[in-house]
Amino acid sequence: MDRIVMINSSNSNITTRKATLGAELDLVSNFIDYKTTRFKRKKNDDVHLAVFCEPQINNAFPDIIFAEYNIRHFKNWNQFRNMLDNQDLKILYHLYYTKGLESSSIVKQLGITYAVLLKSIEKLMDANLIKRNNGLWCIKEIDSFFAVTKIESVEAKLNQWNSALKQALQNTRYSSESYVLSELKTKPTQHTVEIFNGYGIGMYLKNQSGFNKVNIAKHSSIPNSYTSVWIGELIGRTLNS
Repeated sequence: MDRIVMINSSNSNITTRKATLGAELDLVSNFIDYKTTRFKRKKNDDVHLAVFCEPQINNAFPDIIFAEYNIRHFKNWNQFRNMLDNQDLKILYHLYYTKGLESSSIVKQLGITYAVLLKSIEKLMDANLIKRNNGLWCIKEIDSFFAVTKIESVEAKLNQWNSALKQALQNTRYSSESYVLSELKTKPTQHTVEIFNGYGIGMYLKNQSGFNKVNIAKHSSIPNSYTSVWIGELIGRTLNS
């Protein structure tokens, strides 16, 4: 079984932006080849990789997302999960974040109606993702709820550091690590590197010898938003379609 899956609009319901031919696209393609080649060297057969190229994430289009996941946690996929929408996933993530809530608290904290909540609760129970425990709605099994272990987002820019940093910061809302990728003849200044380090954004540079990680991104625990959960669900739907 291939441990790497490319997720795009042809094999999932994700929207992707049409790539523009040029140096930046070449940079992205070469980097994907570099990362997937390195991933294949990993010995753990349970760890697989999903690659997204210019997917629509909310109102933005990050250049690349690399999502590692444990394939065993997708083995018992429930087809009702294919029917979950953004509202359902927002409630699901909120239950994970709060470690369980009463119905009244969910309605109050998320600003939804009881009718909306009831509909989502039914769908989440059918999907075997939540349970009722001592009067609280809570996540049933953490592993099956979220099988993704790492989400690395990458924003590619040829030389626009400010623009790249802005997008990379947006990507931290759902990523465990956020990077900027560039191709320069000279390294960025120490001041630029310090700014990126201050925000927890990592840097990859391409030179004649290949790709070099200038600095390491700050690692965040995931899921850190419902968008993280949505990425995991999209992988599961693609694998089980």
